[in-house]
Amino acid sequence: MAEDCPSMLLHQATASNKNLLLSGMIGMIPPFATGCCMIYSTVSLPHYQNPELQLLETHLDLDQSSWYISILLLASLVGTLAGGFLSDIIGRKKTLIISGCIMVVGWIGTYLAATFLTLIASRLILGISCGLNLSTNLSLLTEISIIRLRGTFCTLNTMLINLGMMFGLIYGAVLPQHLQLPLSAAPCFIFLALAYFVPESPLWLVKKRRFTEADSVLQYLRGPTYNYAVEIKELSNVSQQREDETFQEKVTFLKSPAVIKPNILMAVLMILQTTCGADTLCYYALDIFREAKTPLNEYVLAILLQGGFTLGYIVSSSIMNRVGRRIHYTLSAGLVALSMFTLAFSLIIRENASENVQDLLGIIPPIAVLLGALGYGCGVGPVVFALIGEIFPPRVKGICASLSLSCRDLTAFVLLKSVPTLTSFLTIPILFALHGVIAGLSCVVVLLFLPETKGLSLTELLRIFDKENEIFATARAQQQEANENQIFNQGPIPALPNAPPAYAQAINAASPPWKPIDV
Repeated sequence: MAEDCPSMLLHQATASNKNLLLSGMIGMIPPFATGCCMIYSTVSLPHYQNPELQLLETHLDLDQSSWYISILLLASLVGTLAGGFLSDIIGRKKTLIISGCIMVVGWIGTYLAATFLTLIASRLILGISCGLNLSTNLSLLTEISIIRLRGTFCTLNTMLINLGMMFGLIYGAVLPQHLQLPLSAAPCFIFLALAYFVPESPLWLVKKRRFTEADSVLQYLRGPTYNYAVEIKELSNVSQQREDETFQEKVTFLKSPAVIKPNILMAVLMILQTTCGADTLCYYALDIFREAKTPLNEYVLAILLQGGFTLGYIVSSSIMNRVGRRIHYTLSAGLVALSMFTLAFSLIIRENASENVQDLLGIIPPIAVLLGALGYGCGVGPVVFALIGEIFPPRVKGICASLSLSCRDLTAFVLLKSVPTLTSFLTIPILFALHGVIAGLSCVVVLLFLPETKGLSLTELLRIFDKENEIFATARAQQQEANENQIFNQGPIPALPNAPPAYAQAINAASPPWKPIDV
């Protein structure tokens, strides 16, 4: 492993952020388009269930409705997996453009759908596009960002998804059905029109050894007076991959602790994040609030829910660079757990209370929902998504990010497909109590297993889960120096004090004995 680039955080303080912020703003249109696409199933479901509107040949029954809600996430799983590989092959920018084109096809199919099967097929196409967006856009934003803004960019990326969902709920409540689909589709057309101004990831360009283009991108993003050579050096160091690297060596790297450990940790965090209650509320908000007989209109509550998420993301973007990831997540997940328990118990009490008590307690569920959304937006959502851009090795970040997001999509699909059954079997209050237990469990997992990543350079992040390889790298450098000093010594080279035994055995087995090997 190469040396750290000194004080990268301080060095990037000399950069201009004007073009970076402009590129970031355009790069955040895809998550907004994804949010509009996700919420459209919730907003349009009552119309497809209404036999009087005759939008399809037959209105949707309960089972068809659950498929209509959840199928997007199953397709998103496919898109997320494909996005990791595709973005590593053709680049982040081209993948986002392809995703936008696929989304256009999906919206056209939804508009023309006359049967349940064609409607589901169109949602499948839209889900693939959403998956491509989620995995690729997060990688692009973290790779063009400076260290100081990395957490903020990740937070805003996720916040834009919720803003898109809130936008959909607002027009769903006030506009007629025939205007809802065009408004949902508009953001992807806007992105395709502005995609020319989005830069390619400099990390991806360096990995592909397109150094001239990487220089140009960094000069554009950081300003003409910025010494981008220092950053190029670090990008080269952390993404080092020999052109003659064999397939077996690639597989060995994928099985190394630097890849396996963060993947396992992120899979667990994604499962816990998805099942803490936020997704249940997002996708089934209207049905749940209607069935729970809350005093406020279900659309008002659903909009308040998305408003709570958005407010939380705004707060998180301002504190992400000041508070460590561990304490940030733990406090926010604690608020989510408390809110889920409060919501569950208030609904249980209201079921068996008199009318006067029900009216008195009627304000508690909306407050609990708002606080839960605020807690999720403040940390449970943004911290986990920020970690995706931080703890994976740059060489395989795209693939690892897609695996983590695919794990989330699969969990969300199973959860949302099961919600109608769970609410009838367990009841709504018990379901939210379970969500509260899961949110509390996630605090324990984070405190026990999550390393701190705030403010670390790419090189420092790489070493979190790669202590063993760091020892090998240090030993290799020192052994090479010893080789040069003993180049005429035909005997075995003495092992260095800090060299692992396997390294000493391997280097002494080399022929001739002073020839350094690549461990």
